[in-house]
Amino acid sequence: MNIKTTFLLMSSGLLLLSCQESGQQVDSSAQPSIRVTDRMAGSTPATAEDNFQLPSVSLDLDAAVVAEMKEDDTESYSWTRSTTSKQLHARSYSNEYTPACTQLESNTIYTLTPETDGVYCAYFDMPENARAEFFVYDQADGRQMDLEVYQDIQGNYEFTQLGASSASTAEDSVFIYAESGHYYMQMITVAADGADVHFAVAVNTEVDGYEANDSAATAYDMQSDMNYIEANLDWSGDVDYYRYALTHSKEVTFGYSGAGQDTAVYLNAQWYALEAGKNYTLTPAAGDVLYFRVTQKSGVENDPTQYYYLNMITPIKSFSNFDIDTTETLVGLPYGASPYIQVHNELNWQARLTDSAGEGVSGATIKFLYSLPILGEDAVVASAITDANGYAKATEIIPDCYGDYDTGEFIKYFVGQRGIWRSRYDIGVWMFVIPEANELSSSEPRELAQICREKLIELLD
Repeated sequence: MNIKTTFLLMSSGLLLLSCQESGQQVDSSAQPSIRVTDRMAGSTPATAEDNFQLPSVSLDLDAAVVAEMKEDDTESYSWTRSTTSKQLHARSYSNEYTPACTQLESNTIYTLTPETDGVYCAYFDMPENARAEFFVYDQADGRQMDLEVYQDIQGNYEFTQLGASSASTAEDSVFIYAESGHYYMQMITVAADGADVHFAVAVNTEVDGYEANDSAATAYDMQSDMNYIEANLDWSGDVDYYRYALTHSKEVTFGYSGAGQDTAVYLNAQWYALEAGKNYTLTPAAGDVLYFRVTQKSGVENDPTQYYYLNMITPIKSFSNFDIDTTETLVGLPYGASPYIQVHNELNWQARLTDSAGEGVSGATIKFLYSLPILGEDAVVASAITDANGYAKATEIIPDCYGDYDTGEFIKYFVGQRGIWRSRYDIGVWMFVIPEANELSSSEPRELAQICREKLIELLD
């Protein structure tokens, strides 16, 4: 077995931002009246004990990855000249795809004896997202290859070039984050002396769903106000960056948990280390941008199965604009009767969550609980995610009911006519729960009437 060592230098470019510090602490001891399971295992941070006053942290981002691959010395492959086109199309993947040239395996070193003016093509199937490096090595002054990497995005044999290397050194290399798909490696002879070169594709499928985010410039953009990140460092040199931009000044909290990682936040042109298991609170200005960086902890061996959890959220300060109604045309119960909210088969609900500035909180969960006799003993738990303005809304469809209660005869105007009516109905309850709002209580349970039958006894005029 040969061991090939490839040095990958990770970008450490930083972007300048300005944030205001806040000494306010987060009290996580207060809980909503109904506990709801955390969105993500391990994502609940502990109570903060200190103000946000932390020393700066300096981390070395240069590292190496060692890939062990089987070497195949028993065969030399010779391919025909490639005639592929180079057009851009949207991605499409199929495991029934027929390669346009010789299919080879990733993480295996192959031997090639290049000929003068030779063009060689190899196909690699990647059914999973991966960190991949295509490379050709063992080159010399009289033995040079150019390397090109393509993807057949649509699966129709039209190709997107992802990268190329024509270095006049001992190695050509193209590094990509590969989505599941069909990839081609094309090697073009620049000079041949009859000796061999070796090539391979080193693939690491332990990547998380936030890659590629290995620099501040490629940081994952947190667009929601409620961010719960579960991710890993897929190799010892992996560095994960996250970005959150503020459209207005408001209170934000963040924290992380993880055993094998170091995490820092970028504030006032420097990095500050975060302590695992603590919440930190800030009130940045409008236009400020927060960056978070996660790196491998020094002296700890990398384990891609060891996940970390990073929370970056906007605390919910108010719950308002809640409403229950229906678009169905109902006579309803007699005037002044209770419950006031009355539905038949359609129940519409909505509510709004706002932050410390009174602006809507996006990405938060609102749960709507309701119970009616026709639905059995257990309450129905519906939920919706708040939009950019902080509103969540949904429609519930309820089966027909029989009616345990009878109104008796009553007089009511309906569609412009006065008549004597009689109705049967059931009584249930409803309430809202805000799982992510420690400082807010859930709404009190309230009654709800489901109209089962309405009968016109007599028109009076």
